[in-house]
Amino acid sequence: MHFRVESTKGLRYKLHDKTLSGKPDMVFPKYKSLVFINGCFWHGHNCHLFKWPSSRPEFWKEKITKNKERDRKNYKILSSNWRILIIWEASNNI
Repeated sequence: MHFRVESTKGLRYKLHDKTLSGKPDMVFPKYKSLVFINGCFWHGHNCHLFKWPSSRPEFWKEKITKNKERDRKNYKILSSNWRILIIWEASNNI
C-alpha cells in the first residue's frame, strides 16, 4: 500500500517508527498521533475484502487470529499516550 501526506504547511511526520509498539505507518509527534494503515486480509478486517484462504485453513486462522491479538495489544499500549487512527484498506480504496 502507498500513502502520501503533503507536508507543505509544516505538518511533520515520521514513517514506520520502529521505536513504537506495532511500528505505526505514520507518526505525528507534535500532535501525539499515530496512523496505522491496515490491509484487510493481514489484520482480519470483517469486510468484503477479507476471505479465508481455502488452502491451509488452520495455519491462516491461527496467523490472522494472532495478528488481531497483537494489534489489540499494541493499540492498548499506545493509547495511553497517543491518539490512534486506523485506516482500513476497504474504507479508502488504497
